[in-house]
Formats: sequence, C-alpha cells, structure tokens
Amino acid sequence: VSIVARKTDQVIIEITNPLPSNKDNNLRQGNNIAMQNIRDRLQIAYGQKARLISQQDDEHYKVMLELPLNGSRV
Repeated sequence: VSIVARKTDQVIIEITNPLPSNKDNNLRQGNNIAMQNIRDRLQIAYGQKARLISQQDDEHYKVMLELPLNGSRV
C-alpha cells in the first residue's frame, strides 16, 4: 500500500493498493455503498470543494481524496 499526501490549494491524499497477481481469483465485486456514503458525507461537509475519486487498472486500485484547506463549504 502506498499513501501520498500533498498540499496545493487543497489537501490531496492518494492511496494505491496493489491487486492480487493471481488473475484466477474471483475478486468480490462490491456494490460501492461505502464509497457513495463517503462521497455523500464529503458533499454535506464541503459542498463541491471536496471529492473522492477511485479507479482500478490491471495491477492497482487507487483512491484520491481532495479536501479544501479551509474546511469551509463557502
């Protein structure tokens, strides 16, 4: 697992997790309720100033969290 954080005009946190190398494993596909719950909470707390992005390629699963520095919705 790799975790990288940086500060620009906001705080950006990237978490990258390698996927299992054995392609024969049946990975459980979730229904993304937890990810949507986090997105909803970010919307309530920060409005359009925060977001959660997730993506997957053949080798990694990556999540990027962007948060405003001032913590305000306005």
